Amino acid sequence: MGVWSVDIRSIILSIPGLVVGVSFHEFAHALAADRLGDPTPRMEGRLTLEPWMHFDIVGTVLLLLYGFGWAKPVHVNPFNFRRPKRDMLLVALAGPLMNLAVAVGCWMVVILLSVVHSGELLLQVLRICASINIGLAAFNILPVPPLDGSKVLSLVRSPRMEQILQALETYGPLLLLLLLISGRIGSLIGGIASFFARITFSLAATALNPLLNLITRWWG
Repeated sequence: MGVWSVDIRSIILSIPGLVVGVSFHEFAHALAADRLGDPTPRMEGRLTLEPWMHFDIVGTVLLLLYGFGWAKPVHVNPFNFRRPKRDMLLVALAGPLMNLAVAVGCWMVVILLSVVHSGELLLQVLRICASINIGLAAFNILPVPPLDGSKVLSLVRSPRMEQILQALETYGPLLLLLLLISGRIGSLIGGIASFFARITFSLAATALNPLLNLITRWWG
């Protein structure tokens, strides 16, 4: 997850990005499952962007204070899918991809507001929102259960991989805790997040380039 100082101002500025990031992430899981044939998320009220349907109180507090936490998991029944392994992977990847899409949107607004010299506070909130969403994507893409990235491993069909997956399902949460305590998870996520930040900013700038040219000519 994103890295920021634990102080009141930082926490307050992080709240919009956290609300958007978690809500959109879990909604994306629910929407993907629904579109692929599983009504479970819809029946449980998770096919919504309403934050209170997705937030876990303890996980949210830890996320705000330490940059590491969790939301309510979106329950999915793979037996409702036509191709369970493939569809479970698509559902899992929908969350991180949605976070990256939100980051691109934030960067686009940041670029536009920077051109017209808008307020610094709003720019800061948008940058933090982009950072949090990039951090959420980077963290959840790790191939460690119960994170979304672990679903990629299930596509590798071999007896050896089945043993590895069973071990990871059992000890994945403990492994994550050890990585957190050792401090190594920060450097691991940081490398992935830096890559995602470059990609999302580049996509935002490329998408806005024609409009920026017009704004620059008119504003100049």
